[in-house]
Amino acid sequence: MAGKRTAVMACVAALMACGVGEAPAGAHAVGGGYSAGELRRDLAAVRAAGGGDVNVVARVDGPGRAVLRARYGTAGTGSTAPVPWDPEFRVASTSKTFTAVVMLQLAAEGRLSLDDTVERWLPGVVHGKGNDGCRITVRDLLQHTSGIYDYINDPGIRDELLHHFNKARYDATPPSQLVAIAMRHAPLGLRHTYIPGENPYLIGPHERVTIDGPGGEPVDLTDESFQHTADSGVVSTPSDLDTFFRALAGGRLLPADQWALMRRTVAYDDLPVPPAGKQGGYGLGLRVVPLTCGGVYSMHEGDGFGVYGRPAVGADGRRAVTVSVTSTTALVNEDRLNKAVQTLTDHVLCDQ
Repeated sequence: MAGKRTAVMACVAALMACGVGEAPAGAHAVGGGYSAGELRRDLAAVRAAGGGDVNVVARVDGPGRAVLRARYGTAGTGSTAPVPWDPEFRVASTSKTFTAVVMLQLAAEGRLSLDDTVERWLPGVVHGKGNDGCRITVRDLLQHTSGIYDYINDPGIRDELLHHFNKARYDATPPSQLVAIAMRHAPLGLRHTYIPGENPYLIGPHERVTIDGPGGEPVDLTDESFQHTADSGVVSTPSDLDTFFRALAGGRLLPADQWALMRRTVAYDDLPVPPAGKQGGYGLGLRVVPLTCGGVYSMHEGDGFGVYGRPAVGADGRRAVTVSVTSTTALVNEDRLNKAVQTLTDHVLCDQ
């Protein structure tokens, strides 16, 4: 098991409270004027936007070993232990950034083209109901312009997940085809980033995720296998996500041409307008969002079952921030949560 986990972590890495809000002893300032007190303030606003009964943790990484951290809440319902400083969580759609990086690395090596059709690599998989794999490219898949229906919105799946979670939690339906990718680059040291596959259990310190069920009784959502595919299957931590996104923006994972392709965007309208007052764009497994101070940052949200991850990195890769939010009684209002996280992110990345 340990050998397999190490191999998986290396592969992924090669892609590249109880009201406690203070930064821990030994934490370094991240430079500029943004302080631990301001991070506690902004994270408290995120918690309030999540309904006030969520558990939250945030981490900011700057040049060198500069770090700020803050947290509020406990390790889960019934626990008196504080939120872990660096909890593992299922990063959900942030997995798409990892997947996009791998695809762009393969494109840089000449092993595929972003203009290749789905039919070339997955013959016969996409067809029927107006879907045609001959007309959809790899680029379309990565920038969400394929027009393929989002399976998570299927009424039957949503009903099963929202009202019959105990039945669905170990659903490990395999994708039609698994693609094995071997990377040649050195690992980034993402020691808590891995792909559990069908294993429903997290390995390292983490929070319990709960919501009130239909009858008012708490339903524990922590252990599940449903999120096990290329669009949602990665497990990581705030520190590892900061490392990954800093390496990506700093040019350590992709050649310059592929990094530029990743940031070439189309419009989106599924997130609130950020504090800068104008909407960002969606690239290849990545969102590019304007800052109030000028310039942009890169991010990709991840919304799982009561777990909401928000990693972001400045354009130069010097500073990154990840916010993790975990439900204890109810799923959050994502619009309010996103506005609060966007404000926190803008404060962190503008205050250089």
